[in-house]
Amino acid sequence: MYLGRTTLSKFLIQQLTDIPGASDLGALLVDVAAAVKAISAMTAKGALGGYLGEHGGKNVQGETQQKLDVLAHEIIVRSCEWGGLLAGMVSEDWSNPTRCRSNIHAVVIFWRSIRSTALRTPM
Repeated sequence: MYLGRTTLSKFLIQQLTDIPGASDLGALLVDVAAAVKAISAMTAKGALGGYLGEHGGKNVQGETQQKLDVLAHEIIVRSCEWGGLLAGMVSEDWSNPTRCRSNIHAVVIFWRSIRSTALRTPM
C-alpha cells in the first residue's frame, strides 16, 4: 500500500474534525462510498456476473427494470439504512419518499438520470 495515498475516510477525518456534528455526515458519506464500490464491482463483472439484462418488473414510470438498476438500488438503500444516519430517502423507483428512523436531518436522493442534470452548467 502506498503510504502517501489519501483515502476518502482519511480525507473526511481531516476535513471534518473541527466541525460540530460533521462526524455523522462523514459516516454517511462513507456508507454511500461503500455502496458505490459495490455497484462498481457489479458493473465491472457485467454479463459475466449475471448483472445485465432485464429484471422482469416495471418501475413507477412503467419502464422495464434492468437487473443492474434493481441491484444498485437495493445496495444504496441497504447501505444508507444500515448506518441509521438518515431522516429519509427519495428514489425515482418509489412513488413516495421513505422515512427513516433517525434524528439526523439528512435525506439521500438517488436518481439514475441525475448525472445528466447535475453536470449542466449555466451558459
